[in-house]
Amino acid sequence: MGRNRKLRARRASSSGSENRQDRPRARSPTSCSDDGEYGETPKEDSAFAYADQKGPSPASDTKHLDLLPYPLPALDVTLLLKQRSAASTEYEASTGTTLWLSSQILVCYLIANKVKLARSDRSRCRESPDAPRAIELGSGTGMLALVLARLGFETLATDIEPALSQVLRPNLSDNAEALRLAAAASPKGYSNAFMTPRSACLDWTQCPATSDPGTAQAERRPHTTRHEVVQLCAARWAAQLCKDAQVPPPWSLILSTDTLYHPPLIAPFWWTVKALVLASRAAAHSNVDSHDSSPPPTRPGADKTRDPVVLIALERRDSSLIDEALQVGRHHGFHLKQVSQRTLRKAVDAHLGAYWERGAWEGVEVWSCALQ
Repeated sequence: MGRNRKLRARRASSSGSENRQDRPRARSPTSCSDDGEYGETPKEDSAFAYADQKGPSPASDTKHLDLLPYPLPALDVTLLLKQRSAASTEYEASTGTTLWLSSQILVCYLIANKVKLARSDRSRCRESPDAPRAIELGSGTGMLALVLARLGFETLATDIEPALSQVLRPNLSDNAEALRLAAAASPKGYSNAFMTPRSACLDWTQCPATSDPGTAQAERRPHTTRHEVVQLCAARWAAQLCKDAQVPPPWSLILSTDTLYHPPLIAPFWWTVKALVLASRAAAHSNVDSHDSSPPPTRPGADKTRDPVVLIALERRDSSLIDEALQVGRHHGFHLKQVSQRTLRKAVDAHLGAYWERGAWEGVEVWSCALQ
């Protein structure tokens, strides 16, 4: 075990030192020169060098930083993430304005499984097999959305204020150039088709029940139950919101990290995830707003093979709350399967093993959710 860890450390050190001066960097909007060119301030340059040498730190150790350099050695890029810590008096405090540990672990899992996800996408997104789409709920700092974009996904990052304007949108725009350069170099076989992630305000509590304008039309359909009407309205709402943000369904991935922590938001969260899956299912089958006799996407018998992969990463701080939240998901019709810790350990060791001890991410879980 010790020998393998040392070998990983030497390999990471060797690969990280090669062409370090040429590595693309995220650029801060505060470091614009008189001629309008963006660059790194001496303070940022020092922070980048330190981060490259030390590697990514667990989120619990970086929440006090307003500017967080985050190296991604596997993707040959270092992000520069704005954070707004709860201790800051200049900005409105919010749990969604700093990086969280579960996001870091899910990033490792996504990088390790990128090829697998890309292959499965070709059978899901019939309309655009070469442009897989992903949507993230509660994006916070936007790191996960940036990684998805680097992996070749057309990505929609969503959140509410204050996270949306204080950290999410600035981070997406400020890191776009660094990611574009890294994608153009196309190292290690990763996609060179980079698209800047888009963002949108998505409030789970606004997911409609029966107040959608399409309700009356849906109710006129024969053999349509009230529950199906609610689901159809929610799916239309989700599809329209994402179309307005220019990342319409169908999607390949629906992701969320560290969002099951506040009891009043648990049911709205699952309703929103369900609405997105149904909207994606309908779009994949060209079934949105159709009046044919084929089974609606909410009915038993609807083809679910093109449903998006739904991944939820969480940190089990309050075990009873997490158990309750997962049970609510089951009540909403989701089959939940936990990604094995062995699989996660393999992914984390491959990308953070040279920097982290295994106990650093204890309590983090990743769940795959399939709507029945």
